[in-house]
Amino acid sequence: MSSRRSVPSYNRDPQPSRWLAVLRIYTGCWFLWLGVSKILNGFISNFPHLIIEYANRPLFVFYQSFLTNVVTPNAQVFAITIVVVEILIGLLLILGFLNRLTTLIALVLTVNYFLALAKDGMIFLALTLTGIIVVLVLLGSAAGRVWGMDASLYRRTLFKYFT
Repeated sequence: MSSRRSVPSYNRDPQPSRWLAVLRIYTGCWFLWLGVSKILNGFISNFPHLIIEYANRPLFVFYQSFLTNVVTPNAQVFAITIVVVEILIGLLLILGFLNRLTTLIALVLTVNYFLALAKDGMIFLALTLTGIIVVLVLLGSAAGRVWGMDASLYRRTLFKYFT
């Protein structure tokens, strides 16, 4: 006669929140690496030439007009903004601070990468679409509440919607 107590217990919960925290930290490292590598490779000085090249390609019509009319005249400001935002996104994701707000900003940035690089080939298309999906998962999961600063901010009502 067997008893249920003699059967070793099985943990049905593999603690997916910890895996989401690992994904959040990895994505933060990825954004931080993107920003730092742009500084080291002279992205800010090369951005005006790159943006003119992207604006002359047959892109999505609304995005091509955005690049031509808004980004090209202010290329230096956009280059610095992109680098600073990538580094901030990386640091905030690594720390798990204001995760939902940070991933929302990361989503806007990644969608812009998709719109700018979609015509460059399947590799860039696959990378940017994967980035969009990863950021969407992090946006919906509140991954900053595990191994992150959002765990302590969650109790405060003002920060509850941003963490």
